[in-house]
Amino acid sequence: PNQTFEQFKSATLDRVSKTLVADLKFLIDGLKKENKKVAIMVYGIGNVEEYILHSRPIGDKLHAQNSKLYPASQEPVYSQCPSLRPENRANLIEMYRAMSQKLQSSVNDYLAKTNLPSNIRVEYSGALDNLEYGNPENLNAIDGWHLSTRGKNVGAQTIFKTSAQALGFLGF
Repeated sequence: PNQTFEQFKSATLDRVSKTLVADLKFLIDGLKKENKKVAIMVYGIGNVEEYILHSRPIGDKLHAQNSKLYPASQEPVYSQCPSLRPENRANLIEMYRAMSQKLQSSVNDYLAKTNLPSNIRVEYSGALDNLEYGNPENLNAIDGWHLSTRGKNVGAQTIFKTSAQALGFLGF
């Protein structure tokens, strides 16, 4: 409760790294018993800066012009998630950037220390880090925070395009 942002960030990133590595170990230990090719893709958080600095203000502006658009986009969300308030968004962006970097370094460190069987491939992808959410149609029409079906499709297409090596490894 009395933590500084830096203390909170450090503790959270440490927890994320330990959890990711433990989950990878558990998953891979189980897969070692299988005689199938498996590709595990770990993705970064996504382009949170684009989303928060560009898409969210568009959603807020549209809500101000027409309250039927993004009706849950203001105070109810802010009271439940204070980190989403405009005055807290810089820390939120910093946290997500650090989170993606930690995911990537955790995967790389794990791979450097682990001798994977030839039928298992683990890879980090930062493909979502460059995803552009600038179009408000990519936001959920109710809350203006989560992705709409269109936004999810944009993300899925990005993931699919960047999965070529993993799909090739699997024989596709």
